[in-house]
Amino acid sequence: MVPADPASVPDNCSRFSSHRTVGHLGVYAIRQALIDRGLDQASGGRLEQPDTEPDREPEPLASYWEIRADNCPDDPNPGQEDGDSDLRGDLCDNCPSWPNSDQLLPTWPIPPDDPDCDGFSTTEESFMGTRPLAACSDTPAANDESAPDFWAFDYTDDQRASLADVMLASQHFNALDPDPRYSSRYDLDASGGITLADMLSYISVFNLACTP
Repeated sequence: MVPADPASVPDNCSRFSSHRTVGHLGVYAIRQALIDRGLDQASGGRLEQPDTEPDREPEPLASYWEIRADNCPDDPNPGQEDGDSDLRGDLCDNCPSWPNSDQLLPTWPIPPDDPDCDGFSTTEESFMGTRPLAACSDTPAANDESAPDFWAFDYTDDQRASLADVMLASQHFNALDPDPRYSSRYDLDASGGITLADMLSYISVFNLACTP
């Protein structure tokens, strides 16, 4: 009889080594009971299901499941999605698109709806044409990656908000839409103009890098 509670499955399953096999139907039934529950409550992990159908031949117990640490132990996330691969599940990650396993935030202000924690909401990044799910360019070399840009402050694509970026933005200073000098890419506050407010926004990030 398959135990009703997965926690009651004996912990000494190691007696089934990778070189020994067990009766297929018994192991499959136990495995399926655990899968139906979704979690191995004894270990605090989750169940991976490598096989979807019973095989004809007996297999080692180890081939039927593996237990992994739950990346959101306090929130139900059966898919265990982790978009930035920082071992924090997207559901409980304060920056699901910026790798910070320690959950420390950048020093600049983080608005709502800013999954990559680069200081700009998804709506703002869509307006400027930057990438809302990628905070930083892949390399620190300037201008070596194709558009769209990653960090809205970083026009030179070198992972840093530097004087070079401010100088580029200054070329559009005081341009209002539809002035030909106006570009939404430099309109950091989406106001319809490249104003002093856009220039002053560099104060909180000047000479900082977008890398964690």
